[in-house]
Amino acid sequence: MDDIDNDNDPQIAELEALDLYIAAQPYKKILCAIENVILWKKHYHPFLLIGTTTSLFLLVWLLDPSLITLFSVGGILWVAVDICTRIQVLAPYFKDSNQPNSDAQFREICVNVVSYRYLMKHIWKQLSEKRRKEPNRHFIYCFAFFFSLAWIGCRVHNLVLLYVLMSTILMLPGLKHNECTKMYYEAILHFLSHWPWKRIPKQKST
Repeated sequence: MDDIDNDNDPQIAELEALDLYIAAQPYKKILCAIENVILWKKHYHPFLLIGTTTSLFLLVWLLDPSLITLFSVGGILWVAVDICTRIQVLAPYFKDSNQPNSDAQFREICVNVVSYRYLMKHIWKQLSEKRRKEPNRHFIYCFAFFFSLAWIGCRVHNLVLLYVLMSTILMLPGLKHNECTKMYYEAILHFLSHWPWKRIPKQKST
């Protein structure tokens, strides 16, 4: 119970966000730029996201590298970005991050990261509690979920599944931020409410 109370303490969350703000200070510019792209601050950002994701997965499909090669390439890119960020090599490419509101944006990023971490921790605790109280139902749900996942994995290529999953994860923040889902939902309701057959007059029977 003490852990749950501590997790709900806003002061502890603020301290963790402050620690993250200090620790991630070298990555401030690149993180602000990434958030701008993910939230579609420019009109071309969604096309950039889907184009980059498609190009990477297409390259992996064509080259067909091994798992250790993919892991190595990812590590090399991570180290390269880390070094370039710390020695300010990438600073000229992120001039927008030097604006006065960039500090507030970076603080908001840190707060959101801590909030999502608490959310995931809360979900895990809820699942653990359900497992303890209702073990039979928990077993059935888990078995059905993993069985369905294994069946889908056998029917669809794993690379395609991973591509769809990654594209969805990358596009969801922008869709939510720009309220695109709400706009499309209202457009669908408007279309259904003005369906053509409603305007067709009924013929009188003779």
